[in-house]
Amino acid sequence: MTEAPKILLAHHLKTLKLDLCPDMIQFDSPSCVRLIGKGRKERICPLWPETVLLLKKLLERKPRASDQRLFVNRYGEPLSASGVRFKLATYVRAAAEIVPSLRTKHVTPHNFRHATAVHLVSAGVDVTVIRSWLGHVSLDTTNHYAKANLETKRKALQQVSPPAAGVSSTIMETGCELTRLARHALI
Repeated sequence: MTEAPKILLAHHLKTLKLDLCPDMIQFDSPSCVRLIGKGRKERICPLWPETVLLLKKLLERKPRASDQRLFVNRYGEPLSASGVRFKLATYVRAAAEIVPSLRTKHVTPHNFRHATAVHLVSAGVDVTVIRSWLGHVSLDTTNHYAKANLETKRKALQQVSPPAAGVSSTIMETGCELTRLARHALI
């Protein structure tokens, strides 16, 4: 896989255009990248050490001026969303030679973005941090990633003590009594 899809996957970029120049990258710790999203909104995202290494290798192999784009199509224009999808499809077909089950999968850049957001939620990262990272305006958009999966529920259960003997039946009886009272109040 070449660098463009790896960078895309590592940063959960929404592929409007993969328009990245070296001057948008901070290689020194803490490594990060300045991204321009919809409406020319800017956000800063952290870089994984592996991503920094890939970017450095790319720039060694294909040196660029600080304002030159890293990922371009054959015309020298920024790699568009369709260009990223085309490259990703090419890599998925190649990977399917090794992992045949990929042939039946519909793999898109958004799949990676979604999977990363779900993993961040599962790791306990605050939803507001994920919202900022993904560039969502509204928490409502991000909350759809926060649907609890079984592992998240299991971890939550491990953080609390089990009820003492007899407590759960008392809670159940109290709940039933409250339900009866509520029914009578409505009649």
